[in-house]
Amino acid sequence: MGDMTCGGWRAAPANLDDVRKAALMNFVLGFLSGRSAERGDDLLAAVEISSIKAWMDDYCAANPLGSVVTGAFELEKVLIARRERAR
Repeated sequence: MGDMTCGGWRAAPANLDDVRKAALMNFVLGFLSGRSAERGDDLLAAVEISSIKAWMDDYCAANPLGSVVTGAFELEKVLIARRERAR
């Protein structure tokens, strides 16, 4: 998978056509999808992929020494809270 740090996220070109960024993004999407399936819901149903990428871009900019996995966990919390507020 390569560099799973925010440094690796930020070093990969922003374009999702780049294989490095696409691989990291697919990890985040798969992670969120798997966690959703575990709970029996679909957090990604009403979320644009571009929004997820932008959130991770912001997270990694604020946490350059952090990990993509931690960012995905934090994003999951945000998506759950957003869904709960919408109910």
